[in-house]
Amino acid sequence: MSILSEDAPSRNLKELITDVARNERNGLLIFQMGIVLAFGGVVINVLSNNIVATVSGIFFVIFGTLSTAIGFYVTVHYAHKYNNLLKESDTLA
Repeated sequence: MSILSEDAPSRNLKELITDVARNERNGLLIFQMGIVLAFGGVVINVLSNNIVATVSGIFFVIFGTLSTAIGFYVTVHYAHKYNNLLKESDTLA
């Protein structure tokens, strides 16, 4: 079953491609912010002199790593959907 046949009654193909491309960019943004958080956590851990800064640095590393993994998954998922929609639009044209 194709993606288009499930969503065609409510939206057209151009809107679907736009939405999928936007979601792919959002996943990339989550991925990038996760890298920044993880790097910031490492910097905080290296430069910290007290336990509060060390614990917050560890939290940033963990949260950044999770954000990076989730952002990577979202980006790959919507990139795959985007490619499928482009192939489907080529068959319609």
